Amino acid sequence: MFGTFGFDTAGMDRAVAPGDDFFDYANGTWVKTTEIPADRSNMTSFVAIAERAAARTRAIIEDSARAEAPAGSEARKIGDYYASFMDEARVEALGAQPLKAELDAIQALKTRSEISRALGGTVRADVDVLNATNYYTPNILGLWVAEDLDDTTQYRAYLLQGGLGMPDREYYLGSSARNAELRGKYQAHIAASLKLAGYPNPEAAAKRVVDLETRIARLHWTVDQTGDVQKGNNLWSRAELARKAPGLDWDAFLTAVGLQKEQKLGIWQDTAIVGISKLVASQPAQAWKDWLAFRTVERASPFLSRPFVDEHFAFNGTALSGTPQQRERWKRGVDFTSGALGEAIGKLYVERHFPPERKAQVEEMAKNVVTAFGHRIDRIDWMTPETKAKARQKLANFRVYVGYPDKWRDYSGLQIVRGDAYGNAMRAELFERDRNLAKLGRPVDREEWFMTPQTVNALFAPSQNSIIFPAAILEPTFFDANADAAVNYGAIGGVIGHEVSHGFDDLGAQFGADGALKNWWTDQDLAQFRARTRQLADQYSAYQVFPDLNLPGEQMLGENIADVAGLAAAYDAWKLSLGGQEAPVLDGFTGEQRFYLGWAQNYRSKYRDAALRRNVITGVHSPGRWRALTVRNQDPWYPAFEVKPGQKLYLAPRRPGAHLVAPKPFIVPIADPDDPRIEPYRAVRERDLVGRSGRFIAEGRVVLEKAIAAGRHPLTSVLVAEQRLDGLADVLAGLPEATPIYAAGQAVMDAIVGFPIHRGILAAGERAEPSADALLAGLPERALVVALSAIANHDNMGGLFRNAAAFGADAVLMDAACCDPLYRKAIRVSVGAALTVPFATLPAGADLLDLLSAHRFESLALSPAGEAEIGEVVPGPRTAALFGAEGPGLAPETLARARTVRIAMAGGFDSLNVATTSGIVLHRLAAAACRTPASERRP
Repeated sequence: MFGTFGFDTAGMDRAVAPGDDFFDYANGTWVKTTEIPADRSNMTSFVAIAERAAARTRAIIEDSARAEAPAGSEARKIGDYYASFMDEARVEALGAQPLKAELDAIQALKTRSEISRALGGTVRADVDVLNATNYYTPNILGLWVAEDLDDTTQYRAYLLQGGLGMPDREYYLGSSARNAELRGKYQAHIAASLKLAGYPNPEAAAKRVVDLETRIARLHWTVDQTGDVQKGNNLWSRAELARKAPGLDWDAFLTAVGLQKEQKLGIWQDTAIVGISKLVASQPAQAWKDWLAFRTVERASPFLSRPFVDEHFAFNGTALSGTPQQRERWKRGVDFTSGALGEAIGKLYVERHFPPERKAQVEEMAKNVVTAFGHRIDRIDWMTPETKAKARQKLANFRVYVGYPDKWRDYSGLQIVRGDAYGNAMRAELFERDRNLAKLGRPVDREEWFMTPQTVNALFAPSQNSIIFPAAILEPTFFDANADAAVNYGAIGGVIGHEVSHGFDDLGAQFGADGALKNWWTDQDLAQFRARTRQLADQYSAYQVFPDLNLPGEQMLGENIADVAGLAAAYDAWKLSLGGQEAPVLDGFTGEQRFYLGWAQNYRSKYRDAALRRNVITGVHSPGRWRALTVRNQDPWYPAFEVKPGQKLYLAPRRPGAHLVAPKPFIVPIADPDDPRIEPYRAVRERDLVGRSGRFIAEGRVVLEKAIAAGRHPLTSVLVAEQRLDGLADVLAGLPEATPIYAAGQAVMDAIVGFPIHRGILAAGERAEPSADALLAGLPERALVVALSAIANHDNMGGLFRNAAAFGADAVLMDAACCDPLYRKAIRVSVGAALTVPFATLPAGADLLDLLSAHRFESLALSPAGEAEIGEVVPGPRTAALFGAEGPGLAPETLARARTVRIAMAGGFDSLNVATTSGIVLHRLAAAACRTPASERRP
């Protein structure tokens, strides 16, 4: 037990204010006094517990190695595997001999079919999209056998992109000096490895390998793209595979994998796999033989003689991760043995180190966290009853597994030969591949574990709605049976809540109660969910790790959602466990303080720079420092540590209604219900006035009245663009409070000013008369001010913008009449950090790119007329237009500067239609207007 209540108070740095840096407050002294071991790239709580688990596992393995266990028994296999790896004398005597037969076979390859068969032979069951979020394989493709995403009653084989020896495409394609240096070191490593194996012309072969892998890297999906299950869920027949992805001899390839009987396969990153297949035909056979030879050597090196081991570590350990020293051989032996015979060892591990009382205690905590999560679902103010019911149904189907599986894996088919370290490792890999292939055609095992009991981790399996907490993670700092409940709930309770929340994060929310990939959200709830999660992604994207590298908020979004929601559920569960009693003060710390300190201590960590950079580029978890800062998004944390505005970690509370505006509106462009343009939308208008995306923009009073009468509340947004305003006030009175309103036309502006909407969105129409000051004075704070149409009175328009700044406007939409340099400058000065977007006709050569460089745009609206050029934006046919007109083409350089580009075409339409087309842009801009920047507010 740490300290007097289960927390390491000596590791704190109390000189740091919690509101300025909570990670350092909780862990600062530990960071200052802890050295990263020479054989590690980082030191974290996970590593500390893993070292403890490894020592225990070593004792189990060495006991098995010393025992006179019967031949073929699990204990004998454990002992023989480990003893073979630890027999350095024999390994050194063999040298490169274990590789000879494989390398000779590669040299003999001649035809495309033979190469395809050899490539298929490299495939292993070494990727897992959902359960372990492991997307990487160095083999040409990775195999994942899991429940069919659309029908979880059957198994499906999925193929994933592979072929890269370095961790990610960025290492091959990135322009930084470090990436360039690593590419050079990688080529040298390939040449050195092949030379050790006696491969001919290793330098030339290394160059061919790097060239081939660079071509593969250009095809790869990013980590963020790979995590998109909707894009990855592609089911192809064998005929489709051969037709869509020519190049590989798929029959030869799949037979070598063991998939010859499968008539349909999941093709995850389809474009990448198509491209890789084409490379098999387009690239020289010698390049593929070189690649196969290096892959063989690289895979074998950890099990070969010392020169191979040292060369492998020099690149993969030191160059890639900054680790200066190889881990002791016994530690590597424990890891490899545990990887090959994990559950056989796990069975012995839990007998020695996981008492039943601990299992029962954690199961009770998990029960409380799940209950608390259900209560939080009930309290969500923005979710409809329909979606809440589905969410509760899904939660009721959750299965929580603690410690170890009820049914252990059978290793009788795995052959282990004492004295054959490399052969044992390869047979174990193939055994695992074949174990997964054997699932195909069998009933789905709903109780399968995807981690061994001695693994320091936890997971949520979306297709099974199961949560797994192995025995080894249930140790301090995560869990201490003797610790204060507040610390335990903040630590392991937060992890339990994290895994429960994965069922409802940006990935888990796409899976139903039966585990199938299906949408169970109403359109408007899903829209609000996405708007909120985008804010969280923005918050994390603002965290700077290195001067040239921020956290990738979208890539890490699922894990950060799970941290925020999970910690909140754990807090409620802790309160539930108190039974209405107040937690005592211990050593001067309140219960709330101990709870959040327990969470922060979970994620104490130090990284070597190379390892931290690799984590950020390739990982889906935020590094520990930023996981600890999840407390910023927890309302009770602020009074617990007296965090005030002005402190570095302070985030403004979430404002009601801030979630109401989201991107991608469904626009019903009808000013007149008899307008022939509405025909394509008529069925939707009559059937579902909220629209496909759950955001409804009504143009015209008649449609607005129908929308309100339909009872589709709360409407996300309303666009009123109609000159006939009789009865408008009565119509607006039917809207829920906090509904943003887009208005076009002076009369509409007059009508909405003073109306009790939470965030007014004002589109200054055809006339900006001296009453503009009065209009602005009536707007809610931080309203979005949008100027549409040509306004001749520049002085008055300048006043409008200045007043917009005075009233806290977040964005200004600027039209043609305000595009001279004077007013561009005035807008910058008066609005400051506002999102400023040029709209309508800009004169040729207008300083658009200068404006682009001044702001990080969420949207860019362009509506040129005639043949005018706007910087690098040239009207052209490349962009499909609204209403059948052609939109402007965008140069790649311009696209690169804008985060999202929305295009509106105003030519040939009157001001009402300008308002309508601009609604696409306004909807996106409104998201900025209706919130404090994400990095400054609690999502």
